[in-house]
Amino acid sequence: MKKPKKRRLIAFGCSNTYGHGLRDCAIGMGAGEQPSKFAWPQLLSNDLNRVCLNLSNPGASMREVVHKIQTTKYRKGDMVVVMFPPIPRSCLIKYEPEAESGLGTNAPYNPNEKYGEWVIEQIFANRKPKSTALDKVWVSFFAEEAHIHLDWITLTNYVYLFLKHKNITAYYFSCGKSYHERNFMKKHDLDSINYVPIKVSGIVDISKTMQDFALDNSHPGEQSHKVFADRAFQYICQNT
Repeated sequence: MKKPKKRRLIAFGCSNTYGHGLRDCAIGMGAGEQPSKFAWPQLLSNDLNRVCLNLSNPGASMREVVHKIQTTKYRKGDMVVVMFPPIPRSCLIKYEPEAESGLGTNAPYNPNEKYGEWVIEQIFANRKPKSTALDKVWVSFFAEEAHIHLDWITLTNYVYLFLKHKNITAYYFSCGKSYHERNFMKKHDLDSINYVPIKVSGIVDISKTMQDFALDNSHPGEQSHKVFADRAFQYICQNT
C-alpha cells in the first residue's frame, strides 16, 4: 500500500521568502538557483510536517506574485503562505510560447525571469547599479505614490479573495511594517476599502532589530528566518 503523500505548504513572495543571501542561496551578491533550505518557508514546513514548495522569486513585485498565484496548480489539502513584497516595484508580464522553462536567478540584476511560456520583466524604482529602459519609463509615467499604494492594496485584496474562492487555507504576512498603506487609506478617507490584516512582525523588521543579516549584508539572516518561522507557526496554530 502506498504511503499517503504529505500535504504541501506553498510559499509566494520575493527575496525575503526565497532566502536570498543565506549560506546555500548566494552567488556573489545575487541569489542562488534554488530557494534556501534555511529560509522561513522550509522551516515552517518542517514545523507543520508538510512538503515545502517555495515559489517565491527574488525581486518579485506584488503583480508578479499575483501572476504566480494565478498560474499555480493546487491540490486538495494545500496550505498557502504569502509574504507581500515591498514597494515601489512592478513588472511586465509577457507571453512567449518559445520561452525556456525554469526560474531565473539573480533577479534584482537580471530583470527577465522565465516561467515556461510566461516571461516576467521586473521593474524597480531604485535598481542598482543601473536602471533599465523599462525602469525609467515606469518611474516617469506610473510610479506616482497614490497609484502605487492603490495598486498594492487592490492586488493584496485580490489574492485574498482568489484563494478564498478556491477554498485554499492561506495566511498572509508582510516583509516589513505595513502601516504605510494603512496611513494612506486613512489620509484619503478610504475606510470602505478592505485591507488584508497582517498579524506577525515583518521579517525585515526582525532582521533590523536583531542586527542579523545574510551574507550580502542586506537581506535577513538565518536567525531572523528562524524567529519569523516560529512566530508564523504560532500564529497558524492559533488560527487554524
